[in-house]
Amino acid sequence: MAEQTNSSRIPSMTGFSLKITACAAMFGDHLAKAFHLTGLPLWLLSHLAGRIAFPLFCFLLAEGYFYTSNVRNYILRVLMLGVLSEPFFDRALHGTFFFPGAQNTCFTLALGLSLFTLLDRIRGSCGGNYRKNGVFQAASILIFALAANLLKTDYGALGIGALSAFYFGRAHECGTRTRLPFPTIEWSFYAYLAACMVLNLDRFSEPAAFLSVPVILMYNGRQGHASRRVRDAFYLFYPLHLILLILLVQLVF
Repeated sequence: MAEQTNSSRIPSMTGFSLKITACAAMFGDHLAKAFHLTGLPLWLLSHLAGRIAFPLFCFLLAEGYFYTSNVRNYILRVLMLGVLSEPFFDRALHGTFFFPGAQNTCFTLALGLSLFTLLDRIRGSCGGNYRKNGVFQAASILIFALAANLLKTDYGALGIGALSAFYFGRAHECGTRTRLPFPTIEWSFYAYLAACMVLNLDRFSEPAAFLSVPVILMYNGRQGHASRRVRDAFYLFYPLHLILLILLVQLVF
């Protein structure tokens, strides 16, 4: 595969386009689950389209991490979004406003961002000692994976593994959280495949996750619409789409 950057490929998608795609896929997945759909509608909305949402959000999170001006605020925003959305997530998908057996995806993403920060620090402190670097990073990933499982966050340990793959795909080119060129197709491609393989370690339960790879490979490295208002709208979409599903279920049933 010839070496080139994502920005040279046609057709291309901006970060804004990827966010729209991820939100649409997530909405379809949650719609199918909230209405307890079965058969072909469930397969199309959840098992097919819905499975590309999480890899897209993982990719966007890793990309955002390397470009944000304030990592701490980024983590806090995602964490607070998870706290705000949790009652609606529980009600829409589990029928009650308090369901301790599952926490929404934002908590997984917040753990991922915290892990990215730790991995960056390890990379910076270990210098050229690759063995020490690798051991510490592997231990960090295992600890965060265990935490995700104990907290029962969405996707759990596998979600942390997928997030780690996206981080390494980006950090391989950046080295640390700096604004360097977007990764080459070769490295990016294998990182995305690795992330999707991790998500399928549980009896190959999410094969449609691999459909996210060609979508991500169309990313041209540009943000697209990136005003603060647009950013806030995407954050608000998560709790608002859950509230909408709760209302729709009430109306129908």
